[in-house]
Amino acid sequence: MLALCVTALLLFIFWFWAVSTEFSYFSPRLTHFYYEVTAPLYDLKLRMTDHRRASKRVKLLIRAILRDSNTSRTILDLACGSGLITQHIFRVATFRGMIHAVDSSRAMLAQCKSKLRQGEREFKGVVVFHEMEIHRFLETFSGTAKLALMLEVSELMPNLGEVLRLVSGSLESDGYLILTKVNNRMSMLFPYRPQRTEQLTALLRSFGFVQIEISKYNRRYELVTASKSPPKNDLND
Repeated sequence: MLALCVTALLLFIFWFWAVSTEFSYFSPRLTHFYYEVTAPLYDLKLRMTDHRRASKRVKLLIRAILRDSNTSRTILDLACGSGLITQHIFRVATFRGMIHAVDSSRAMLAQCKSKLRQGEREFKGVVVFHEMEIHRFLETFSGTAKLALMLEVSELMPNLGEVLRLVSGSLESDGYLILTKVNNRMSMLFPYRPQRTEQLTALLRSFGFVQIEISKYNRRYELVTASKSPPKNDLND
């Protein structure tokens, strides 16, 4: 009986870890399947957390980065998910440019497109959708971007270093990267991945990011803002 209880407990712990890491330590196809199945419920999951308050900070940062942009800008929304941030950028009245919304899940991109169709403004020609892995997109992206976003995805990447190298090469000389990392306590669930503050900071600096700020995002994540040149203005103003 004791052996059965121990086995059940170990199986529960393993299942909890697998779901918490969104099966990213297994086959990429399994992670892809997970998102295809859960896409219709993704926004519901976010509403059940403190995501709305956290995403408000990201929106304010985006506005601060774009406020001095008098020219057309390109933004990369990498792992755009159901499109909450993509939708916000698109609806910023002063935004002029193009948004590349990238996600490997067709179901997630369908959710994103559905949100954009709810507005009065036509999104075609402004938002371009890419159903592919982030590193594949970055390898083929030939332009440069003012801003790249990687929210709630870095901990799922076994090749994060390579992705950050490609992101850096895709940004303008004064470009920004906004991403999230799991907090140091949660990083225990993601062994062999650079999620601790000192690890990720060193990695970003090695790819040319000169100013890096890390702050609390929500219960699970910390928000990382990295720039390739010192900001002209305080983004928190």
